[in-house]
Amino acid sequence: PGDPAHDPGPPGVPPHLGNDSLSLTLGEPYTPNPAPGSQDDYRCFLLDPALATTQFITASEFLPEVRDQAHHIAMYTVDPAEQAGPRTNAEAMAALDAADPVPGWDCYGSPGDGVLPHGLVGVYAPGTTVTEMPPETGLALRAGDVVVVQIHYHVNGAPVADQSTIKLRLADHVARPAVSVFRDALLESLFQGNPATLDPGRTDVQFQWDLPAAELFAQIAASEGQTPTSLELFGVAPHEHELGTRFDFEVLAENAPPVCGVEIRSWNFSWQRSYFYEQPIAITDSSTKLRVTCTYDTSELTEPVYPGHDEGAEMCSLIVYAVPSF
Repeated sequence: PGDPAHDPGPPGVPPHLGNDSLSLTLGEPYTPNPAPGSQDDYRCFLLDPALATTQFITASEFLPEVRDQAHHIAMYTVDPAEQAGPRTNAEAMAALDAADPVPGWDCYGSPGDGVLPHGLVGVYAPGTTVTEMPPETGLALRAGDVVVVQIHYHVNGAPVADQSTIKLRLADHVARPAVSVFRDALLESLFQGNPATLDPGRTDVQFQWDLPAAELFAQIAASEGQTPTSLELFGVAPHEHELGTRFDFEVLAENAPPVCGVEIRSWNFSWQRSYFYEQPIAITDSSTKLRVTCTYDTSELTEPVYPGHDEGAEMCSLIVYAVPSF
């Protein structure tokens, strides 16, 4: 805890976004319906902000109606007219929605099979309140785009009907348009044929992965249509599950000392948020690496832990909030 004389006291509770924000609520209540033997249900819902012009998200607030069954919420922008394989996004979403009579459609880790998102523009996890983007920055919500909200319900006991709301503060223009990128090498290994696992019976299992800046630039180019020459890292959002005990993130550039991006010495699943820097971290060289190290306590387990979105599995995620230069 440090020197008690330097205790800054508890932070104030951020005020809710006001009535001048755009409010998007699920069209009708949905009662989570996990598969037999599971407590987890992943459901996507289509929300239309009906914007005539491109706007920029400068703050967001997720208001899950039933907080203790909301493991996470992810919000994606989707161009309905964009071709995603043999069908447009609109056609893919219509087919998914028609697959069963209840609201929304089944999805896992994405806006749904065959749906190609433009970007990730908001996340909620336990502990998240209002997320205020750094001044003069924001995430684009383009005219004509719709929003797909993925909610991961983790049900303890009887499922409760949910009709969650998302509030967005919008601006007509920002000086520094930003992007948000999600990566998780632990989770990605699940889809590569040989999943990484965490050894059981240990208090300090570590999983470490590197994201080369060149790969980050390429991922931004895929969504923005042009490759950045550099970027400024304004903040990050870390994510682990219940076994996590520590989260470290640093930026490693050639011929320079490591730059600490995040150091969480006592990870708590119930208190998650985005962290924004007073001074952004410049990434100008494609050889720079972003390094993430997650530490877990598996001492009470006897079987290896697999990656996954379910609460019994684990993640080692980093969401990057950055302003690219082209």
